[in-house]
Amino acid sequence: MIAVKKLHDVGPKEGDARYKREFDNLRELDHPNIVRMLGYCYHREERMEWHQGGYVRVAYIHRLLCFEFVSGSSLEEKVTGMNLIRCN
Repeated sequence: MIAVKKLHDVGPKEGDARYKREFDNLRELDHPNIVRMLGYCYHREERMEWHQGGYVRVAYIHRLLCFEFVSGSSLEEKVTGMNLIRCN
């Protein structure tokens, strides 16, 4: 099993820069208390969609980061005394 993080689109240029920055930072990490990044997926999909009276080509970019899966607990259970923000 793996854990997958999907990066939400914020536009092609901004999203690509954020994706590369996060990927570069995570691939350098090597610590026993941090899950390892196992890989990534980058997929571009184009569709024709109706917009303001005509069809336009829309690019959907899917950016995923794949991590090792650790079962049994959550970070929230491990860290005490901190306010954690849930990311969905």
